[in-house]
Amino acid sequence: MDRTMGILREDDMEDYDLFIGPFHTYNLELVSAFSRMHRIPLVTPFYDELDLVRSNPYLFQMSPSLERGYKEAAKLVASKHMYNIVYVRQLDSLDLEKHEFFKQLIFDGFDDYAPSDPVRFKEVIMDIKDTEKIIHSLTSDRKNLVVVPTADEALASTLMSTLYYQQQYYDYEIEVIGGPHWPEFSTIKFEYYHNLNLVFYSSFWVDYHDQEVEEFMAKYRKYYYNEPIITSKKGINYGILGHDMTLYFLNALRTHGRRFILELDDYHPRLVQGPYSFSRVSGNGGYENSHISFYKFLPDMSIQEFRVPPLPQPDFFFRPVEDQRRRRFLYREDVFN
Repeated sequence: MDRTMGILREDDMEDYDLFIGPFHTYNLELVSAFSRMHRIPLVTPFYDELDLVRSNPYLFQMSPSLERGYKEAAKLVASKHMYNIVYVRQLDSLDLEKHEFFKQLIFDGFDDYAPSDPVRFKEVIMDIKDTEKIIHSLTSDRKNLVVVPTADEALASTLMSTLYYQQQYYDYEIEVIGGPHWPEFSTIKFEYYHNLNLVFYSSFWVDYHDQEVEEFMAKYRKYYYNEPIITSKKGINYGILGHDMTLYFLNALRTHGRRFILELDDYHPRLVQGPYSFSRVSGNGGYENSHISFYKFLPDMSIQEFRVPPLPQPDFFFRPVEDQRRRRFLYREDVFN
């Protein structure tokens, strides 16, 4: 932190056109305050909270926030309102507020996708040593959607092995929705992912069979005699992100000058991992990358990108004018204890 302060005190720092970084987020608050004071665009690669970007109109946040991920994932869950939906979490009071936020988004989505249909929603508080609750929550009379918003590999591993063997021996159709960390888990067999149709979301997932990715890898090997294989816990490839991020912002500066912020709606450069889609988080705030893609592991051992079904047009025939956001649940099981 002292080194960062020393760099910011250098005479010419306030004349820079763009900052990218810092790599470590504990220095970000210092650099963000400096960029705001001197009106210098700042790009943060890995920080995914919204506190700083809400107060700095010159800050660009590459990693979508947890809230953004939940909003997009909730649409997907709500679009499958005809399934038997099982929401799995651990008994952890520290994450309770996040779960309540996510569930509320899902419930609001049900109201949008199926305002007049019954929804079967079950919440399972699961202990790693006790898998009976998840087994009893499944049903054979409709498809099962198991939603597991966790970055805990131990929980994910126990759950996936349990569901896999249940599916093998019983007549269950199961689909699992995990988070962006899941493809990086090392203790779960990918066979489980493909057989259980795992869905995950990410802004930076790399398809190494894609032609543009293959071309980038070949150029990288040519210049650096190495492979860009180091990734973050969310699967962000540092080498590819560094290339795309630098290309995006330096080309924006070259094309539109220091006021490139005003031109981003019509700025779509060709990126290896992109695209980026920056949305302003508030009237006085900066920009969050809102682009999130969904991917599904298929039984043929492939991974396919897909789009979440769009929201249907609201049909106000089913709702009184004064109660347009009312939730409708004719069948709901909240907690299995």
